[in-house]
Amino acid sequence: MKTSDTIKIKDFKNYSIEQLMGISINNEMSSEALIEGVGAIGTLLFEASCADNDETTKDTLGKIGLLIQESIIIAKALDDNVYYSSEEIKRRSAPPQSK
Repeated sequence: MKTSDTIKIKDFKNYSIEQLMGISINNEMSSEALIEGVGAIGTLLFEASCADNDETTKDTLGKIGLLIQESIIIAKALDDNVYYSSEEIKRRSAPPQSK
């Protein structure tokens, strides 16, 4: 099972509007924090690669690479939760369609 499958919410209909709003807000904040953190790591690695006396090992770089890969998957799942919880709120808030 993929990491995103365990994080991503499957059915938004089981949550109240208040819970959906909390999911949307908290997942958005987490997603943004992950993206910003990964960006900072990228900047740090770029700057380190420009230094003549960098002693970063391949093992360390490999661990950072795995962190970045997993962080992107998690951020995407959180972002999906934001989208679908917002859509469920809109669906519930929409006036009934006349026939």
